Amino acid sequence: MVLIGRIVKQVSLDRESQDADRSTEKDDSGTQPSESRRQMDLPSVEEALEVAMRCAKLEGENLGDWVDNTWATVVKLRPLLSLAAQPEIVPPARFQQIMETCMACLLHAGQGHLAQPLRMLKLLDSADAGPLLRYLTWLEEALKKFTSSSSSSCGRSCRTVLVPQRVRSALCSWPAERSLFQQSAAALWGAIATHGPEQLRNYKAWRKVLKDREEIQFHQSEDCQRVAQEMVALSNFFAGQVADNEGEEWPQLARVTQESLCRIQQFSADMLDDKQESWSQALEDYEALGSEASSYHASMVEVARQVKRHEQAFSQAAQRFTEVANQLVAWTSGLVPKLRLLEGKLPELRSAMELRQKLPSLHREHLQAEDELDTAQTELRKHKRHSQASALRPRASITSDATTAAYVLERQCELRIANAQKRVNSLLEQLKDTENEMKNAEAMLPLKLDDDAEESGDGSKADGSEVDPLQGNLLSNEERLALKLATLQQFHEDMVAEVSQTQAERDKILRKVEQRKVQAALRRRLEPDFMCPILHERMKCPVLAADGFTYERQAIEKWLAMHNTSPMTGAVLAHRFLTENFALRHLIDAYETQAAPFLWNKGKSAKKKQEQCEKEDHAEDAADLEGEDQEEEPAEEDEEVEFSQDSNDWEEDSHR
Repeated sequence: MVLIGRIVKQVSLDRESQDADRSTEKDDSGTQPSESRRQMDLPSVEEALEVAMRCAKLEGENLGDWVDNTWATVVKLRPLLSLAAQPEIVPPARFQQIMETCMACLLHAGQGHLAQPLRMLKLLDSADAGPLLRYLTWLEEALKKFTSSSSSSCGRSCRTVLVPQRVRSALCSWPAERSLFQQSAAALWGAIATHGPEQLRNYKAWRKVLKDREEIQFHQSEDCQRVAQEMVALSNFFAGQVADNEGEEWPQLARVTQESLCRIQQFSADMLDDKQESWSQALEDYEALGSEASSYHASMVEVARQVKRHEQAFSQAAQRFTEVANQLVAWTSGLVPKLRLLEGKLPELRSAMELRQKLPSLHREHLQAEDELDTAQTELRKHKRHSQASALRPRASITSDATTAAYVLERQCELRIANAQKRVNSLLEQLKDTENEMKNAEAMLPLKLDDDAEESGDGSKADGSEVDPLQGNLLSNEERLALKLATLQQFHEDMVAEVSQTQAERDKILRKVEQRKVQAALRRRLEPDFMCPILHERMKCPVLAADGFTYERQAIEKWLAMHNTSPMTGAVLAHRFLTENFALRHLIDAYETQAAPFLWNKGKSAKKKQEQCEKEDHAEDAADLEGEDQEEEPAEEDEEVEFSQDSNDWEEDSHR
């Protein structure tokens, strides 16, 4: 009893101290533990993972199958959590725009080529190139380290087919996936930091409660064994007395037996009175400790469930993150060496682009100089022809002033030709020297430069001069004229296609009109008296009802099963008996026999035309035709006139 009281008192003191510790932690940190306010970094992640390792060790050794190895799964995510905690994972500023430039210049270019070199030169001259190279290098190394440290399926996803569409998709989704990866990692880290110590405290208290229960179990078992041994001793004493008085008379034996039984009864009553209170107290303490152990166990299961929820969310985000990162690295692994080579050859690239930008102006100046030379030569030839023509006239009519003026004009033309020729030769030499320098500069580059395709939306460059959409060079007058002729030819082909489409629509409308005429003729061949008032179809088994009207047997029977009134008048029927209308039935049979060939031929032609119409038209057009067929005949005739007028209008448009 004293031992049980000490155990219960110690358990209550431990619970009070734990409650005080929890209230102190809550008061120090506000409403939640202070771990949730800390910034996630590598030391804090390592500290949280150490707690998770301790929880995983206790989980594997003692908890058995109470939980589903949550903490062990969290420990396996150490590389990913460490990756998410590194500050270098945040991309540099303008990362999206820079990668778009790299895609346009390198991914969309051919092997060994550099597209839009001027755009790449602007990127390399800016302050964004260095941070981009450092970030891509770090990302590739981090993913390789993660792949080597984990034997998951990430290694297989690194073998990615380099498709521009997939690279663009990965690039567009990279900021969102990276942000979600870090957010889920921070949530898991916060859950570990918050619930890990709580799990250890609960486990420690749970083990202590189980130990106290085992002590109660041990002492009570010893007490019961001691009572049983005393009862066995009394029973042995009773058996010895019976054996000693075995030869005595029955009254003596009965007296001995009665005394022994009374002694046993007295011992049992005393023992029962003595143990009743202690046993009830021990039972209460044992059940209280069991309830406390169950509560600690439930708390541990709830903590594991909370951590499991964050672990699953982080695993899903990590899977998507690694897939996108591997697609990005599969391309950047070849991008980074090219960027470093271009960065090392930046002066040569800048010189090549300056020379490339200088070439168009030299070409224009050379063309202008050649035009001036051609103009001067044309004027000189014209002047010589005029001089030759004037030389054939009579000499009396030629004055000395005119001769002098002609000579001076001829000398001026010759001087203009000489100056223009010198300028043409000088510009031609400059052009050749510039081209040679540009070739030498481009030869020193690691990639072959493609034509710069930075154009405006209307096919002109930024300076307003027209360019060839395929080559980007300046267009001459002949080339501009050829381009206009090609545009007119394309316009003519588009108009021919539109006229053909209009003609096809006209033919389709004419076929619809003819089909309506055929269907209207077929309907007019059907006698209205042969139609059932309920089904609006030709009757096969006409019967006469009590209201005097004839119906199709199946339709009127179905009507009478639910009504006792006439379908035509609404009056109550005198009876529900039906009489077969033999006369009308014979008329229907005779009509079908006489009109069968005509109807068959008409139906066959109409069926062929409708099949042809269904092949050419859409399903909704056929539905519209069926709905319009149920209208009245005058309306159909009006529609036929309208369709014929529309067909004439379309015919006139096609002729235009």
